[in-house]
Amino acid sequence: MARITKEGLRQRAATAPPRETVMCGEDEYLLQGMTGRQRDRWETSLVVRRGKSREVNTENVRATLLCQCLINDDGTRLLSDGDAEWLGDLSAVDADRLCDVAKRLSGIGEKDIEELGKPSAEAGGSGSPSS
Repeated sequence: MARITKEGLRQRAATAPPRETVMCGEDEYLLQGMTGRQRDRWETSLVVRRGKSREVNTENVRATLLCQCLINDDGTRLLSDGDAEWLGDLSAVDADRLCDVAKRLSGIGEKDIEELGKPSAEAGGSGSPSS
């Protein structure tokens, strides 16, 4: 096993996240896991600050996740963030089935959602990478 190089890491970052096709009834959906940047934005959109505390807003969370992960055949997003409003009316059975796959492809566990509402650790250290 070889240690990754900067160029190897750059190539890995340029590779599309994993994809999976899911059937709900007779409809076929194509989902793709989020990139790190995409997941950070999605998680940030869930956090509501109230003074010094913060809470996780889980309202319509399935729809907002699906807007990030449903894609066209060419890998572009099928939906925009604004589509979450009407997508929230998708049946709970279909939304759960699709979200289970989207979470798995994006590496999201229940623990990750719980962690969003907890206070951040104080930043420490020099900010430079250690060797």
